[in-house]
Amino acid sequence: MFLSTNSRDRVISAGAIAVLAIGLTVAGISRAHAARSQISPDKACSNGSSCFSVDQLGSGEGIVSMSLLGNSVEGHSKSGNAVYGETNNLSATTKHCASGILGLDLSSDGGVLNFGVSGRSYHGTGVFGSSGSAAGLFGESKSGTGIFGRSASATMPALGLQATGTGPLMIATNANGGQALSLDQAGNLTVAGTITSGGGCNAGCWQSRNGHGAHLVSYMPRESSPTMEDFGEGQLVNGTVAVRIDPAFANSIDQSKDYLVFLTPDGDTKGLYVAQRSPRGFVVRESQGGRSNVQFSYRIVAKPFGKDEPRLPLVQN
Repeated sequence: MFLSTNSRDRVISAGAIAVLAIGLTVAGISRAHAARSQISPDKACSNGSSCFSVDQLGSGEGIVSMSLLGNSVEGHSKSGNAVYGETNNLSATTKHCASGILGLDLSSDGGVLNFGVSGRSYHGTGVFGSSGSAAGLFGESKSGTGIFGRSASATMPALGLQATGTGPLMIATNANGGQALSLDQAGNLTVAGTITSGGGCNAGCWQSRNGHGAHLVSYMPRESSPTMEDFGEGQLVNGTVAVRIDPAFANSIDQSKDYLVFLTPDGDTKGLYVAQRSPRGFVVRESQGGRSNVQFSYRIVAKPFGKDEPRLPLVQN
């Protein structure tokens, strides 16, 4: 996909910002690890309930914590969740949203190095989103990238997609709500616009004999129904010849359907025609009882095996 210079700069800037922010986050985590080893807990308990509990029965916050430089709230667990958030908001009834965990970046100096929510893992998943009926992970931005993926692995992608149901792998919509792109599980990609490649010609382009590094653009024919074709040459002997179909080609076509044979003589004749056709081959004869020994070329057009698509079907956009 071709990107303009401004688009590439924005993507590169987003990547550079993400790298710097991750570095700062790692530095903060390292400092927290160092400080953590020197602090003893103010309260320790070994019961099956919470060591500390607050019930807020009004509309305010249950716990408010503030820090000038360090982490305002830290959670640590050796085998469970370090921080757990839960909401029972009935959004269909209340008509407002709530989150199990909400993170806000309220900085106002124009810097973009902060995160509303940051997740990091040394060996597992940095951020995991799961949902039973809505989006597992949703990203939105007014001026930056909605979701940005980065990988330093030599084999793993920056963005991976997997469908465990029967739905598509990806759907992209534009600002008007129209579908711009879709990718189904069979690998069929549907694009509403055009595909432009800014790199070298990989498909549909061929090296020319005298192009001096330039490539030729070629076009494929469009057919009303799927076909399988083969080409060859033959020669009449006293005005007739039996042409055997290549077994590999015969194995690829639907032998229960008729096929077409187009003949082109390489010399003067009274005309050529196909006298017999079978799944194994066909017979060519010269018209009006001619007995020439002329050479000819042929083209076979058959139905491919296992294909029964309708002719020129209309597909809803």
